[in-house]
Formats: sequence, C-alpha cells, structure tokens
Amino acid sequence: MPARLPGIAFGPGFALQGNAIEFDITDYGLRLVTEESFDGAPPWSEVRLSRRGYAGMLLEWPGSRGRYAISVTDRAAIGALAAARPAAGADRASRRRWPIWLAVVLGLLAALAFWQYDHVVAWAVSGMPAGTDTKQQEHKP
Repeated sequence: MPARLPGIAFGPGFALQGNAIEFDITDYGLRLVTEESFDGAPPWSEVRLSRRGYAGMLLEWPGSRGRYAISVTDRAAIGALAAARPAAGADRASRRRWPIWLAVVLGLLAALAFWQYDHVVAWAVSGMPAGTDTKQQEHKP
C-alpha cells in the first residue's frame, strides 16, 4: 500500500484557496482524486518538485484541464517525497552545472587563443582588404 500524505491541492476542480487532500506516492508517480483519472495520477516524469518557503514543497504537473499543484508542508511528507523521487535532486544539480561548463569552455578557448595568438592575428589580418591600411594613413592630419 502506498504512503498516504497530506497536502493542499490547487487547479481545475479545486477551490481558489486550495482544498486539503491526501495523496499517494508510488513508483509510478502521484495518485489523488480528481474528476479525470489522468489528472489525478501524473507520472514522476511530469511532476516538478520545488522548494517553497522555509519548510514547504510544491508539486506541479500539467493536466488535460490545466495545471495542477499540491502544496506540502508536513515534514514527514516532504521526507517521503524526497525518498520516492531521488532523481529530482539530480535533475536540479545538472541544471546548475551549465555555468561551470560554460566557464571551462570559454577558458579553454581563451587559452588556445593566447597560445596560438600569432595564427589568430594572421587569420584576422588575412580577412582585411589590401588597401585598408594605406587609406587610413592618407587621411591623418
């Protein structure tokens, strides 16, 4: 039997201020009661977890009638969610790595340009028209 956790649901079919509900977490994803079974059982691949406030978590997913969300503030429920979907932390960590990779690539390009500066200058000068330097010297006062 999956773990039953408390939360406040928002989205189509729920009150504007949210409704207190219980939901299950499974290996597949979440399961809660809504008017449409697809909306009530989103797979983990569609659920986005994010931290909200000091001790809260927000689960969001797209449904056939709009976006749904569950706000979770119970510490035991947050722990159970973290254990049920350990890949969420890995997804977030991989999104934070792109600035590091960008800095590494730019650093390597700068090092290559510094190391091979004579070839870089020769390539840049080869693209200039032959008469450019003489025209600039003729117009000097």
